[in-house]
Amino acid sequence: MTQIERREKRYEAMADDLAIVNQGLIYTELNEMFSKFMENDGYAGMDYKPYTSPIEITLKLGKPSGMLEDNKLRIKQLISLIQMRFRLEEGSVSIFIEQVKNRALNAQIQADLIKEKLGAGIPVRRVVSGAIRTIMEGGASGAEVIISGKLKGQRARSYKVSEGILKHSGNSTKDYVKKGMSSILLKQGILGIKVGITLKYDPTGKVGTPVQHPSNVTIFSQEELEQMRKVKTAKPVKAYSHSK
Repeated sequence: MTQIERREKRYEAMADDLAIVNQGLIYTELNEMFSKFMENDGYAGMDYKPYTSPIEITLKLGKPSGMLEDNKLRIKQLISLIQMRFRLEEGSVSIFIEQVKNRALNAQIQADLIKEKLGAGIPVRRVVSGAIRTIMEGGASGAEVIISGKLKGQRARSYKVSEGILKHSGNSTKDYVKKGMSSILLKQGILGIKVGITLKYDPTGKVGTPVQHPSNVTIFSQEELEQMRKVKTAKPVKAYSHSK
């Protein structure tokens, strides 16, 4: 391989890396815009597919009724804003609405609810304990809420409440742990809100994650073991063909 070919390959790799970084920046900007534009609709995140034609954006909302009124006028406004901001052609962006089925297990919705209650003047301890109770009753395996800032007095501190099983590291956190963040400006200063929810294993994926944890142990009964042995030792049926 010549030096010119090596240089071209290096440039191609750099172009791929820049494309990935660029899509990450676009995702971050869109996520921030949607969180502000649909704050009252219970915005809980989005799915962004930039390599489809047209580009597909699925918005996850806790209260999607407001977005579906007035002949989807707000959706059309969002599409035109995105096309103008990123200089895209007309009809190159599609936006879909998906309703969050279990609001108690969505970390971003819970963070926004905590923000609303703190803004209404409800004490921090009561708000946090109520959020933890709601999450655990919704079917979570564990929950954690952290409020940071000037809670009382002039010195900033953090107030953390956790319950159940919490996972902080490892590959399983991608499937089992959902996180949400928010902030609110009060008289004493800005308060930061972090919510972490550990889901349970659910094969259907409705109230948990369909991915089974590697550390889970399944104990089979004697009848189940015998049935598995029969299936394993059964001889496959041979197929015979008769030709004239």
